[in-house]
Parts: sequence; C-alpha cells; structure tokens
Amino acid sequence: MVEDQPDKKRPVGGIPLDLQGAEDVPMTYADAVFVNYAFEDLSIAFFQTTRPIIKTAEEAAALESLPARCMVRVVLSPSVATRLRDFLDLNIQQRAAVLQQKKMEP
Repeated sequence: MVEDQPDKKRPVGGIPLDLQGAEDVPMTYADAVFVNYAFEDLSIAFFQTTRPIIKTAEEAAALESLPARCMVRVVLSPSVATRLRDFLDLNIQQRAAVLQQKKMEP
C-alpha cells in the first residue's frame, strides 16, 4: 500500500504534529460514500452495506434496497479536503503504476 506518512517536518498551521492514537482507532470497511457540503465544510459519511443471501430470481426481483449502516462521518475544511483529494489522486496513480508494472512482469 502506498502511503504518505505525515511527520513532524510537515507542519499544519506552522505547528508540527505529534500524531497519536491511530493504532487505537478500529479500522472499518466502507463500500458506499455520501458527500455533502455543510456551509463551507465538506461532510463525508462512509457506509457499509449488508448484502442479503439471495437464493431465487424472485428474491432478487423483490429486493428494493440494501441496508447501509453509517460507519463514520468526517467533516473537512476546504483546505484539508483539497489536500485529501491531491493525496488520493497521487496514491491512486502510484498504485495503478505498480499494478501495471506487475502485469508486465513474466
């Protein structure tokens, strides 16, 4: 996984960060995202869907929606949202390059 590790040399607002507690926060899976603007801030809600076991075509046809539980909500300032977008773009490009290289290996 390609990650950009923030460190004390990359200050926010001129004040270095001492990142603490990330290992104590449970990791969760999200397969749906809802984005909304609240005034100037960006609000992102991450959801996890529950997929039912469908045994027949009739059950599939009767399915009107999937339950999706909100796992976490995050509110970002415009500047943090912009940095997040740039970070995601860079990491997605790097990951795509790694996967492409692996495809070309014998």
